[in-house]
Amino acid sequence: MPKIRRFSRYNFALKLTTPSTGSNLEKYKKWKSGEVEITYTKADSSNPGSFDLVYVYPFALDGVTAKFTTTVSNRAMTAINDVLGGASTLNHKTLAADEVATGAIWDPYKANVRKKGTGEGTEQTSKITGKKYKQKSGVAAYTYPFGRASATDDLLTRMKAIKNAAKAKSCIVSFLPERFYDA
Repeated sequence: MPKIRRFSRYNFALKLTTPSTGSNLEKYKKWKSGEVEITYTKADSSNPGSFDLVYVYPFALDGVTAKFTTTVSNRAMTAINDVLGGASTLNHKTLAADEVATGAIWDPYKANVRKKGTGEGTEQTSKITGKKYKQKSGVAAYTYPFGRASATDDLLTRMKAIKNAAKAKSCIVSFLPERFYDA
């Protein structure tokens, strides 16, 4: 898992100095210590809505033909044509009438797809630091679980296909690894 670096410069500065009154660093320090509580109003369009069951073949288990259950938000599936050009690159499977999916405790590989913003953006002020920044319109992020197409499908090929599909739609993609847990 990559190290989160969002406030790394502020954390480094706090180790070296005492923030001056009213500075961005002081605002950050108060937020980090819990002195100040910050709340955000989430737009309805960014709520995931309901979750749908999907089935995929995991990459970690070679030759497995059992389908593993996972979920994907309805919001993400609604936007799939805009960010990936369709669901075919994700290899979601369907269950036959007499088939049962494996209910293992696991997290599938996931593609985090981010739609780039457009325009110049509107000026905003960070609630944490007080620093000004520009927020572009149309920015959205979606998470899609994905799996193997067949027993011979490999992870690198699948990731490249998803990355190319996202790039064709002017989106950015990153990946989260598959994980299995002990019951």
